[in-house]
Amino acid sequence: TCFFPSGKKALGHTPCSDDEYTACCDNNHVCMTNGLCVNVGSDQPYGFSRAACTDKSWGSSCPQECVEKEDGKAGCAILTFEAGGNATTYCCNAITSKNGSAACANDEDPFTITSGTAISGRAYLSNLVAKDSGNNNREVAIGAGVGVPLGVLFLTALGWALYERKKR
Repeated sequence: TCFFPSGKKALGHTPCSDDEYTACCDNNHVCMTNGLCVNVGSDQPYGFSRAACTDKSWGSSCPQECVEKEDGKAGCAILTFEAGGNATTYCCNAITSKNGSAACANDEDPFTITSGTAISGRAYLSNLVAKDSGNNNREVAIGAGVGVPLGVLFLTALGWALYERKKR
């Protein structure tokens, strides 16, 4: 069973590992090794989100991004706030304007996230099972066929976000 930080059951979510306490993602999202989810086929495709966790008390095995205040009642979109330099920073749910500058909603501070990779066999990728059979050109082709478009879409969205931000 998966829960949101508020303790409410997260229906339609799947644990991202067999561990007792682990992150969960919506069945239509991709589990990542950093505890976050990548949205696919939703209103905001290829964006990050913090979903749920199997630990109802939301301990250290659960993703700690966007669990405070209003963000903890359900899943939470994680939006790119600033990209470039040494690190990309993110905001929970929304970016607003404060004193003429961009700011995270609810006066929350921008944060960084750790790198992660997709977990096969879980949530959206539940029918995809990783094999230990060495090199397989078909698997490489499928991985490239899925990974390259996702990367292009992410970079396009990032470029658009930076363009929109500079217009302000």
